[in-house]
Amino acid sequence: TEGLLARLQGHPNVTLAGGHRLLRFAPLQLGKPTLALDVATQNGPITLRAERLVLALPRLPLLKLMQCLPEHIGAQLDSVNGFPMLKVFFVSNAPWWSHGQAPQQYANCMPTREIHYFRRPPEADTDGHGMVLLYMDRPSTEFWRHYVIDGDRHDRAEVDQNARIVDAFALFVARDVKRSAESGAGTALKLTDHARRIFGDLSLAETSRYIRDSIITYGIRDWARAPFGAANHGWQPGVRSWKVMEAFKAFDFGSGARNLHIVGEAYSDYQGFIEGALNSAELALATLPAVAVDPALQEPGLGLS
Repeated sequence: TEGLLARLQGHPNVTLAGGHRLLRFAPLQLGKPTLALDVATQNGPITLRAERLVLALPRLPLLKLMQCLPEHIGAQLDSVNGFPMLKVFFVSNAPWWSHGQAPQQYANCMPTREIHYFRRPPEADTDGHGMVLLYMDRPSTEFWRHYVIDGDRHDRAEVDQNARIVDAFALFVARDVKRSAESGAGTALKLTDHARRIFGDLSLAETSRYIRDSIITYGIRDWARAPFGAANHGWQPGVRSWKVMEAFKAFDFGSGARNLHIVGEAYSDYQGFIEGALNSAELALATLPAVAVDPALQEPGLGLS
């Protein structure tokens, strides 16, 4: 991603503007392709003109722009359902699991679908820190989502805002860590030698406190909240998805320019995965007229496939 952004920023005709929000758009003149875009910026509202608009947005933000879309496009926005997913991260300065710990160990003992254990390779483990990731859908999301402090402003992970989430995590983990320490080396959770010695002598409450105190930072991300409204999407029963994708890849307000496009995972042939977003972008790009390019001016490829 960083390499791609750097390449884009290197083009003199490309401007990347963060902190902007599209409020509305409409044709500048009836039957003409040029569009007027009303945009909220950190310095106040501005109006831009564009010959082409690509809406790389999921269902929820598109619904907020529904009044701007042609009627036959807006009527199809509810062709998909949105599904919640949530991630929680905990970084420990005293990880109790060994290098190479397999995922999913004791995932069934707490409200999550997946649990992943991360540590740097031994030769690069300069600080000894490790991270645990919990990744879930319903019903487990309903337990953790209540730990989000500011649900109205959740466009990125909420970091170190609610220590109660660490308390809950430590309580869940302590039981299984204590069980592993007492049962020897025969469990799927591979404790470090240090953790086995420490937890073997601690009570359950002391084990929970030790784990809680080892967490130096943590974060939570609820993708079901605005501005995204869902982590992934699925087609409604009976919807002719190929017809919707055909309509969304290129449309206009009657100018014939086909200069508006909706792309992204939500209305794609591979929902829930980045491949779906890329496929929808390729469908939209295929509708653009070819531009003659001087081979001498072409840049080397990015090596993407």
